[in-house]
Amino acid sequence: MGERPHEIGRKFAYKIKDVLERTGKFSIPFVSYEATSEQTSMETFEGEKKQYDLKGSHISSNEENFDVFIESKDDSNTSRLKNEYKKFLRESFSVWIKKRTAFMNWKARFLFISSHPFNCSNFNDLKQEDFLERCLRDNEVLLEKLEQTSRFVRSEFLDYVDIIFLTPSTDFIITDETILINSVIGKYYSR
Repeated sequence: MGERPHEIGRKFAYKIKDVLERTGKFSIPFVSYEATSEQTSMETFEGEKKQYDLKGSHISSNEENFDVFIESKDDSNTSRLKNEYKKFLRESFSVWIKKRTAFMNWKARFLFISSHPFNCSNFNDLKQEDFLERCLRDNEVLLEKLEQTSRFVRSEFLDYVDIIFLTPSTDFIITDETILINSVIGKYYSR
């Protein structure tokens, strides 16, 4: 990665850290630009390492503490963002299945945060089971695992995936459920 894109990515990752931690519902101690790969990585179902840009924890409304894994993309190319999201969803599902196989009650949040909206005309499709299945088509092992997984577990995984558009002005944040003013993002993530 060249120095300029690296610096842009680093700045965006720290911006995300700041916005989420200001909600009081997130603690993000690990940013991949300064953390070790062990601190920001998880093992996939296939035995590979998936490194996220940020890793921390999210405290839900019932005070349950979840791991949170964040992929950050400061990019305005909508086609590239959609492809990056597909990769993120595939890898995150692989991490989810690996952990759920070992620990049945394990839960985590997976956030894909970009600086620019993408797939706006079909935004709701990005968290549907058939979209997840299409993302897994190139991976026979994961596709087979998806087919063996109960509808409840598939649905639960997709419930713990969020897409957030953190625009340059950060006057508003668009998520998969609503448009949020910065002051209420904490309320949204108190669920």
